[in-house]
Formats: sequence, structure tokens, C-alpha cells
Amino acid sequence: MMGEIRTGDVRDFGNFHNAVIDRAAYDRAMSYIDQARNSDQAEIVAGGT
Repeated sequence: MMGEIRTGDVRDFGNFHNAVIDRAAYDRAMSYIDQARNSDQAEIVAGGT
């Protein structure tokens, strides 16, 4: 599953994830991870640390 996820240039919308460009983007991404950790309906399948 993880091997199929594309990583790369932020200008290529075919990529699933890419660099976190600033603190605001980092905080937003971490808030999603925190929501998943606290949910009974979500599962973190990779990363999240």
C-alpha cells in the first residue's frame, strides 16, 4: 500500500504527499493526525509519529 503512494514536487498534483512548506502547514497536518488518534472511526496505517 505505501509503496504505491507517490511523493514529489508540490507542483505535481499527481503526488499524494510532498514537503511541508511552513509551520502553519505542519500544524495543520499534525492536527489531522491528532484527530485520527482520538477517533474510534479512524486508523493511522503508517507514520503519525
